[in-house]
Amino acid sequence: MSETTISRRSALGLLLAAGLWPGCVRVPSAQRSAGAPFTFAALNDLHHAQSECDPWFEAVFAQVAQYRPAFILLLGDLADRGDPASFATVRRLSERVGVPCYAVPGNHDNDVEKTPALFAAAFSGVLNSRFQHEGWQFVGLDSSDENKWRDTRVSDASLAWLDRELAALDPERPTVLFTHFPLAPDIRTQQGYLLTPLNAEAVLQRLVRFNLRAVLSGHFHGITERPWSRGQLITGACCSRVRGNHDGTPTKGWWLCRAEADGTLQRQLVPLTVA
Repeated sequence: MSETTISRRSALGLLLAAGLWPGCVRVPSAQRSAGAPFTFAALNDLHHAQSECDPWFEAVFAQVAQYRPAFILLLGDLADRGDPASFATVRRLSERVGVPCYAVPGNHDNDVEKTPALFAAAFSGVLNSRFQHEGWQFVGLDSSDENKWRDTRVSDASLAWLDRELAALDPERPTVLFTHFPLAPDIRTQQGYLLTPLNAEAVLQRLVRFNLRAVLSGHFHGITERPWSRGQLITGACCSRVRGNHDGTPTKGWWLCRAEADGTLQRQLVPLTVA
């Protein structure tokens, strides 16, 4: 597995060079093309802990704004201890980018009540979401299990929601699923604790007939890339001020993704430049 980072100055030029990004998967010509190319940002594991974190995330979202993404995906653990004030701060700062923001809860977001209720209250009651952009289909799935961090299961309620929403999707359109918990098999900490939900395969099997380009996830603070069907199962480095990467790497950052008209999904890790 290789990790690639880019500076802000060089990223926009690379974005225009089709086919040069790592993690690029080509769509067979028989599958349906999408609309105009666009970019989006995906951030995981912010772990906003207290007001001292505010300047850090002001700088993070200011960095994101410089790339002018069409929208932002927040992949869970927005708050370090489920504090509603942290949710409010992250939402306020992310909205400064001026584009739609779609978030799913993580286990730390459920720390107060062991449910995602406080998270949902901060994000207009939304735990799961589905939207389209330029012919691409995006599905955000609540993969949390109370506030457990290992040996978890995606809930029956989330699976039932997914079944209903998939029935309305076009199997040939390029599709991205985003979750907090990683769905690749056997994602573990350095101590050997299992971070993949025990029923992750049940989620993936529901997507076998779809043109799934990627599953973008967090929880494991570190870059992993696993091939699956026509796409990849991916985790990213964390964006936290108070926590480090689980894989021991020092670089924190977020994914800058480009969705092409031919169904290619390209991405680059943009390292945080926050002091």
